[in-house]
Amino acid sequence: MHASSWASQDAPGNRTLLRAALIWAGQFRAPPTHTRWCRENVMPHAAVVFPRTAVEIQHRDRPTVIATPNVVMLYNDEQPYRAELLSPEGDRCEWLHVRRDVLFDAVRRFDPTVEERPDAPFPFSWGPCDGQTYLRQRRIFHACMERTHRSALELEEQFLRLVDAVVTETFTMHGFRPSADDFNRQHRHLANEVIRQLVRAPSGPHSLEGLASAVGVSVYHLCRLFRRQTGCSIHRYWTDLRLRLSLERLVDRSTSIATVALLSGFSSQSHYTDAFRARFRTTPAAWRRSLC
Repeated sequence: MHASSWASQDAPGNRTLLRAALIWAGQFRAPPTHTRWCRENVMPHAAVVFPRTAVEIQHRDRPTVIATPNVVMLYNDEQPYRAELLSPEGDRCEWLHVRRDVLFDAVRRFDPTVEERPDAPFPFSWGPCDGQTYLRQRRIFHACMERTHRSALELEEQFLRLVDAVVTETFTMHGFRPSADDFNRQHRHLANEVIRQLVRAPSGPHSLEGLASAVGVSVYHLCRLFRRQTGCSIHRYWTDLRLRLSLERLVDRSTSIATVALLSGFSSQSHYTDAFRARFRTTPAAWRRSLC
């Protein structure tokens, strides 16, 4: 399902923050005067919701849950539910839809029967949210709101890690155990194939879907096996590769730093300088001067 085929979610109070091929993310704000209270609502797509305030939620035919920032709420396709006001701030939350094939890959690790319920990947209405997961989702949604992210690949990869963490915490709490991962020579080969793709076109552009298609695995499994085999995300590996290769261009003082940045696949000199400083604790200009 591509961005253009996501069904509308235009209820009052909703705001889309990111709409891409793999991810649709946004925020919901419902003051005490909102029309959602005291009536049945419907979540159109399977979703992970991160509460910011306390709300009493009851999915149809399931026990009531007090949704607070300590939990994540899980919704299936066309999920009917009721919300009862608890906080004077109303309902404040962020929501995340993941493309169906990616979400099913995440759930299948714990529950191979997920294919038997195509409209209900989540057998639970809620899960725990530990401190690191809560901070991670706040950081990612803040980056979306402030438009501080630099790369679609980086943002989608971060959201997929967030989904993996939520699914792992939730299914583990409910007594499920992941299937054994076979990180063998084949996975090393696939990681090497991704690296070959990056090396062949170090300045990009690259996308998770493009890389996954090139090596013949799903996006979800690509992110997991690459991190397991290399110790870092694809975006981190690619950024480090571009920065190290850029040092060769910086040696040539006839090439401006702005040109080095663009030739190395960065969107601007400031983007390049920020990444350079984060990795090397100096700036491109300072490093160039140090060669004297």
